Amino acid sequence: MAKVLFISEDEKKRTTVHAVLSENSVDVEFASDEISAFDKITTFFPDLILLDEALNVSDITLLAKKIKINTQTDNIIFSLLIDPKCDNQDLLKTASAYIVEPINPKILLSTIMSNIRMKNSLDVLAKNNADLAKSLYQLDVLYNTSTQFAGSLDKTNLINIMIEGLEKSLSFNLSYILLFNDENNVKLIINSLHPLSERFEQAVKLRALLSYKSLFDKKEMPYCVNPEIINVEKRIKHPYVEYDLPIL
Repeated sequence: MAKVLFISEDEKKRTTVHAVLSENSVDVEFASDEISAFDKITTFFPDLILLDEALNVSDITLLAKKIKINTQTDNIIFSLLIDPKCDNQDLLKTASAYIVEPINPKILLSTIMSNIRMKNSLDVLAKNNADLAKSLYQLDVLYNTSTQFAGSLDKTNLINIMIEGLEKSLSFNLSYILLFNDENNVKLIINSLHPLSERFEQAVKLRALLSYKSLFDKKEMPYCVNPEIINVEKRIKHPYVEYDLPIL
């Protein structure tokens, strides 16, 4: 459901706006001054803000600019309800849309809904751009990781390169690698942001073994590994909060 914040002291205007929008599945909240307006912005999270030019504040233009600056990063549409004789150019420049008094219900609804659709399109575009930027970053990290692989034959160095590449490209809080020197020399390297409880560590160990076994399906595995012989090497970044498993 779309959400609109109407900033006005005029009860008649508030009643009109609420009647028109609520009948069309729009959630409407009201504010009557600067303090309540910013409180609603941070708790109600509106898609569109409609500011009444007739609001009794010392500087309506300054308030409009403050609202616009504080809502730009969230793509919140900022609109004005204005008197047809309004010639305050600084104020008019702050808004994306205008509704002229007296309020015409059809124009009000059409203006609000078209601007909310624009807001939704901006949100989709922002998300797509963020996803694209993340994908490009991941590809760049993976390319650099593969380049470093080609330049080293040292096993320990290759493992470190792989762990660092996975962490940077996929942003995991926890990753692990199961290494086989032979059947009796198996190492589990756990790379984690925080320490692991003993039972969480055991769960990761079992998960690593299950993942290993699943690679071969019904085929014979090169090594049949006993969990008890696995040596665990933990690389912990921030030893402050411990990871644990929930008790059901």
